[in-house]
Amino acid sequence: MGYYSDVAIVLKSDDYKKLTEYAQKQSFPLADFIEQGELNAPTSLDKEFVHLLWNGVKWHNTYGEFIGDFLKTLPSDDYEFLRIGEDYDDWEAHWGSNVCTLEYKREIDFSPL
Repeated sequence: MGYYSDVAIVLKSDDYKKLTEYAQKQSFPLADFIEQGELNAPTSLDKEFVHLLWNGVKWHNTYGEFIGDFLKTLPSDDYEFLRIGEDYDDWEAHWGSNVCTLEYKREIDFSPL
């Protein structure tokens, strides 16, 4: 058992590449973590951003700390972040970009602007 969260992150494609390089330097198993969620690579409608989504992930362990440390290196308007925990009032968000909206509904939804 344990405590699980739903997490969504929207990054610029270039920042996603930086994330993979950062993981390699830190010897962090990013690929294993990505496989636990959904990776939506840039599409024809959205060539500049990568959307990451995890449902039911143990976030408050090394994953959350690692991703959080990386996001702190980015300009605040370069990414979106939303984590919804199991407890009703346990959520955190960073709404910084003007490209999409991550909405807090006790579920995670992506809506282009």
